[in-house]
Amino acid sequence: MKQHFIFCAVFFHGRRRCGMTMMEILVTLALLAILAGAATVMHQAPMGNAVAAVSAKSAAARCQALDTAKQVFRSRVADADAVWAALGSNDAKYAALRAPDGSTQFSYLPMAPASLADYIGPGFYVNLTTLYDKCVLTRNGVIVPY
Repeated sequence: MKQHFIFCAVFFHGRRRCGMTMMEILVTLALLAILAGAATVMHQAPMGNAVAAVSAKSAAARCQALDTAKQVFRSRVADADAVWAALGSNDAKYAALRAPDGSTQFSYLPMAPASLADYIGPGFYVNLTTLYDKCVLTRNGVIVPY
């Protein structure tokens, strides 16, 4: 019985209360639930899949930025459809969005890298079709929806 009293004195600052209040129980259960949820997520998604999911989201976000840049290009360039068609390759179209007047002072994609492959990320391919369609993002030949 004396050991029990020492336990109470050490952990409850001399008070003889050795039970837990309802608030302490709820906090303990909440912490256990958070830990159990984190352990479940970590068990279900190995690190490689998590990195792949993040890079796919990043590539999708960059495709959305390309779509927005195409809309701005279409609204600011006279006869934008003919200009876009004359550009031909994806790299030329990306260069027109990145630095439309040949300088880097004005851009529809500010602070974008020089090449489309560097912009979109490794393992992804983007097809900049027409000005009116969304970009087509693919990874290993499979279309990535966004």
